[in-house]
Amino acid sequence: MKNIHPEFAYQSRELGIQIDDTLGDPPDRKNYDRVVNSLLGEYINGFGLDDVNMLSFALSGHLRFDDAAGLMAQSAQYEEGDAASVLKMVGCDDAQASAALAAVADDNPELARKAIITAFLYLNRKRWTDEDHSLEALQKDEGDIRTLDGHVAASLDGHWLYTGETDRRTGDGWVSVRDARDLRKVAEHRTHGIDPHQILVDPQGRLVIANGGIPRDAAGDKRNLERMNPELVLLNPENGEKLGAWSLRDKRLAPHHIAWNRPLANGPLLLGIGLQAEHDDPAQRRDAPLLAVWDGQKLGIPSQVVAEGYAGDVAAGPNGGFVLSAQRANRILLWQPHATGDLLTIGKVQNPCGLWPLQDAPGVAIGGGLGLARWHATEGPSMLRWPQGMSAGNHWALLV
Repeated sequence: MKNIHPEFAYQSRELGIQIDDTLGDPPDRKNYDRVVNSLLGEYINGFGLDDVNMLSFALSGHLRFDDAAGLMAQSAQYEEGDAASVLKMVGCDDAQASAALAAVADDNPELARKAIITAFLYLNRKRWTDEDHSLEALQKDEGDIRTLDGHVAASLDGHWLYTGETDRRTGDGWVSVRDARDLRKVAEHRTHGIDPHQILVDPQGRLVIANGGIPRDAAGDKRNLERMNPELVLLNPENGEKLGAWSLRDKRLAPHHIAWNRPLANGPLLLGIGLQAEHDDPAQRRDAPLLAVWDGQKLGIPSQVVAEGYAGDVAAGPNGGFVLSAQRANRILLWQPHATGDLLTIGKVQNPCGLWPLQDAPGVAIGGGLGLARWHATEGPSMLRWPQGMSAGNHWALLV
């Protein structure tokens, strides 16, 4: 199976649609040639659109492909490929098309490279297989033995995605390494625990995994909580080596959501861990702490301030600290490293759930049952109400 980039597969399909639409039914070759010649003239004069599909449409009927194997190899990389090499792999017998290609190659060689490969793939469809990258096809390939456990993290270079998963038969936690282009699994490693809800990447590219430690049945329901064994694990994503592990004394405190702080100058990099109490005794759950902090060496609970024992989410806050949503207490809390014992109530929101740090980090956006709230350390609070109350979730992100 040929390894072509999914974007090239998409562009080649779009090129076929554009050619068919321009030819019409019945095909009008004269009109088609007029459109192509007009486009070539625009590219020669420097007025052509900076559009891969449009340029490949103008050139596709005039290109001569002198190195098919080389072009197939080049089709694996969509961004930042070898434009100079690709241009040497083609020729053009038509003078107008040759002039248009030369003009674009001088001004925007990357556009020329992408257009050439797109036209080549369209005209040589038997050389490659257009893979189905849908989630349905992915599920069919992998089966339904695993469940995704909540979050996806990207590698530092953006090439790989890490997904926390649970084997429904055994309950074991796994992290899959997936190609960011098509979600295909390229490797998998044990998380050395169970219930891996969230994974983050540290500045060295290693994985920090919050193994919640909650045993579950095949349907995902909690069971046998007396066997809980939550653990924070540091993992090498290249080979699955367990580089370290940390746990709290109280095994009924499950790490759920985790977040890096935004350190002050010369301040420590810290990981904030939102805790969810799973004690049998309601009073123990109510009085359980909400936050644990890991500094890369030690894991501890800095504050014993209680708020119903359930942190919906955690996010970076001001002064190198963290903001938490105390979901069952309807409160927003702030912890800061210069006042480790304090957990300050900075807002009251009904059913606060997901948090997202503001760009400059002195504040957060808060998803709640009545609307979207905004808290900032130096500005007044604000809120955008939903049309009606809803049960908001604690997984969300801002789209900008």
